[in-house]
Amino acid sequence: MQTSSVTLILVLCLMGGAIAFFADSLGRSLGKKRLTLGHMRPKHTAALITASAGALIPIATIALMSLLFSDVREMLFRTQAIKDELQRVEGRLRVSQKNLDRRAVEVDDLEKAQRALVREGETLRKTNSETTIKLGSTRSLLSKAQSQLTSRTAQLASLSKRTQSLSGRIRNLMAEVTRNIAQLESLRKEATAAQNSAKTNQAQASYAANRLREIQQRNLAIEQENQALEKEGADLKAQIQTLQKVAADVDEQFRRDLAERNAELAKVMADLEGLQNEKRNLEGILEGLIKQGVNVPRTQPMTIARGQELARWIIEANSSRAQAQLGLSSLMRTARIRAEARGAKPGAGQEAASLFNGDFTPEQQVNNILRDTSSQGEPMVIIASALYNHFGQEPIYYQVSIQPNTVVYQKGQVIAETRVDGSMDDKRVLDAIGRFIRDIVGPKALSDKMLPVVGADAPLGEVNDDQIISLMQQIRDFGRNVRVQAIAAGETRRADRLYLEFRLR
Repeated sequence: MQTSSVTLILVLCLMGGAIAFFADSLGRSLGKKRLTLGHMRPKHTAALITASAGALIPIATIALMSLLFSDVREMLFRTQAIKDELQRVEGRLRVSQKNLDRRAVEVDDLEKAQRALVREGETLRKTNSETTIKLGSTRSLLSKAQSQLTSRTAQLASLSKRTQSLSGRIRNLMAEVTRNIAQLESLRKEATAAQNSAKTNQAQASYAANRLREIQQRNLAIEQENQALEKEGADLKAQIQTLQKVAADVDEQFRRDLAERNAELAKVMADLEGLQNEKRNLEGILEGLIKQGVNVPRTQPMTIARGQELARWIIEANSSRAQAQLGLSSLMRTARIRAEARGAKPGAGQEAASLFNGDFTPEQQVNNILRDTSSQGEPMVIIASALYNHFGQEPIYYQVSIQPNTVVYQKGQVIAETRVDGSMDDKRVLDAIGRFIRDIVGPKALSDKMLPVVGADAPLGEVNDDQIISLMQQIRDFGRNVRVQAIAAGETRRADRLYLEFRLR
């Protein structure tokens, strides 16, 4: 118990004793003196004086206590104000508790996003392994096809050599036939000359005839052998043609298979190159993290989550390239300042926050952004968002998205409405207002294409505590079921903060 409370109790006890003693003394005194006022009898006079003293003594006591103790003054004169202040504090406390719950949900979402990124990395490694296995299988098939082509080529070369050998033999036989024919003609001439010059030499004529028959038989045998060789040569030619046709078919099939394998290999190589590029990018980021310290992700707090917004900037309609360049420079400067405020540090040749050097270089990205934001017929908004989860003491890499900044709400336009029972207590009315803003107004604004600030405590905007408590008191004053409308406080574009006003019907 506090010292002031003990003192107050002691003073009350002493004052009560003093009042009792004074009242008893006053009663005895008045009874003995038998005083009168006007035409009143003494007992009536004593009763009046006693009653008046009984009324004045508490007043004096209370006045004295108020002078001596500030707690008594607070209790007597500021009770209603204290109650009202207590209600406002309780309302703020409930709003703070809701914000704390929302931040806890956001932390859970960030942890889920981190686990999803880890699973994505595992999937990437598995895909890389499968691609490597598929590439090895394709190379094996290509090696087998090349071996088959080599075998067919060797067989065709062997047949060509055999054909050349048969052709040489045929040429030799033809030369021998030619010589035999010439010798036969010479013998015929000799026989004719012998018959014309002398028929007496019968033995020589008989010899010549026998010799002629031998030559004819030899010539016939040569012709038969020549025919057999020609037939064999024709068969060999037919076989060569067949083999050439088969070789052509095999070569054509091999070329088709090779083209298909090459196309498949090119696709696999393109996929592999994409994976290798992504791997190199990840290795570059990992190398940067290693330069900062191997245990950075484990020992330093996370400065920003993947997809969380760093900065945004508005490019007005019909801006020139120079004006768009100025806006982009402001965006990049704001992103760098906010990254440094979060604990990011410059890396090797990198600022605390910079565009990611991936499929497109930072210069190419800047040119694309300026091309898409300059000379546009409507305002554009450029938003810098974190590319990965980043931790303290390391640079932040971000990407820039471009969105048209069109008008979503006009001033006074009704965004959403609900009904709230004003007969409920303060807590239930505050809960109903919170659900209306969180579950109805927020999703409706997102469906109307508002651009939330990802990662902020209030992505679309916020309603201050005084505004919520004032709305709660207005609803309670109705004391019945009332329609609550959330309206736009002013003209609101996609990238603007959403300011609300409330109207009761």
